[in-house]
Amino acid sequence: MDKTVARLNIEHFRKLLATEMDGVKRQTIVRLLAEEEKKLAALMGGPIINHNRAPRTHKHLDEILSMAMTELGASKGNIQLLSRNGETLFIAAQRGFGHDFLDYFRAVSARDNCACGYALREQKRIIIEDVTTDDSFASMRPIARAAGFRAVQSTPLIGRDNQPIGMLSTHFHSKHRPSEHDFKRLAPYIDQAVDRAVE
Repeated sequence: MDKTVARLNIEHFRKLLATEMDGVKRQTIVRLLAEEEKKLAALMGGPIINHNRAPRTHKHLDEILSMAMTELGASKGNIQLLSRNGETLFIAAQRGFGHDFLDYFRAVSARDNCACGYALREQKRIIIEDVTTDDSFASMRPIARAAGFRAVQSTPLIGRDNQPIGMLSTHFHSKHRPSEHDFKRLAPYIDQAVDRAVE
């Protein structure tokens, strides 16, 4: 199986999950999606993250994420690391999300229409103040509603060679747009996450 087929399968299963379906069918689709994402991860040389037995680096990232969320008043968040070939983000640390969200966003590329996908594609911070009204986030609204967030910001982690190495995203329960002062307070945690990610 090549990467194109795996991506097409993943996109298909993600679209299915955004529709209404019974619990048994949803579990089947989630399982099939997870299998395709693992295949894609293997093809792209990315890590398969076991959230119950995270490596030491990821524990440090979890602590950094927790402090960043507290600083911004976020209810949920995650840190993703970029695969070795620079094409796919994989969740390395997260706070507040259930299995459905983690399965859905296990592997994200710049082609995906979500905040972190846009931020990776544009290589700049993306803020979605209200997912219920932002047209660019329309396909992700069912996922956001199920996960319990209404606003999100995604900030690329940029390495010393000025290339992205990951993403730090924070999610908010209600409509929200962090201020420039908020992002100045976030900056030290972005730097810490970069340092830990390249260890």
